[in-house]
Parts: sequence; C-alpha cells; structure tokens
Amino acid sequence: MKGELRRRNIAAINHYFNHLFHLMDSGRSYNRVVTGEGYEIEVELKDGRRIHPAIMSGGERALINIALRCAIHQVLAQAVQAMPLILDEPTIYLDRDRINRLQFLLEELGGRLGQVIVVSHEEGLVEGADHEYRTDKGRDNISTVERVR
Repeated sequence: MKGELRRRNIAAINHYFNHLFHLMDSGRSYNRVVTGEGYEIEVELKDGRRIHPAIMSGGERALINIALRCAIHQVLAQAVQAMPLILDEPTIYLDRDRINRLQFLLEELGGRLGQVIVVSHEEGLVEGADHEYRTDKGRDNISTVERVR
C-alpha cells in the first residue's frame, strides 16, 4: 500500500513538476525533470543526458525549486483543503524574463492553488494579487504592517 501510494504521488508530482517547469523555463534547454522513487531529482537535457540540478545555474535551480514546491503543493492540496502555498523571496537568482514567467504562473495557478502567500521585494509580483501588505522598519527598529489593498 505504501509503495503504491508513493508511486502515485511521484507520478502526480512528475506530471505537475514538468508542466510548471516548462511554463517557467519555456523549454529552453531541457526536455523534462525526473523525480525518482527516493524523490531524487534529475534534469533531462535536449540530447537525452541527465544531470543533477547542483551543476545548473542559480536561476535554473530556483526554477526547479519553485516548480517542485508548486507541484508538491498541488498533490498535497488534493488531500488537505485550504493549504496555503508560501513562497519567500522566490525571485532571487531569476532574470527579468523568468520573473515575468513566475508572475504569469502565480496568476494562472492562483485559482487552483487557493491561498498563495508571497514575500518579495519584487514589485511586479504583487500586480496580480488580491491583497497586498507592506512592512516598514521604523527608526526605532520596530516593523509596521500596512494593508495596501
């Protein structure tokens, strides 16, 4: 039973993972991402060779991280209602094109993911948000929170 559940979860994670990764990477250099039985990750290049994400650039690893987190969230959210997706500074290491793709991805998935909480210094990410809060640290070193919309 446990083995079958793991296989189904890995298959579902792989499905969502690849879909989301391709949305964000636009198929630049990779065929697909593969998650193994032990949840190890490999990236398949266009020529069929597989590499470990550790040898990829910081931006490419960030894409893998974001796509994997969103994929796992989608699988878990099928069993756990109202589970938020929380992304803390997801744009670090991303170039402008990939930041724009992340913004598109979050807008596309917003309805399906339910509640998404993003902490970011990237102004563009909040454009599609339903609610926006800003924090500011005053001279007394105490932070205040302001609801913008």
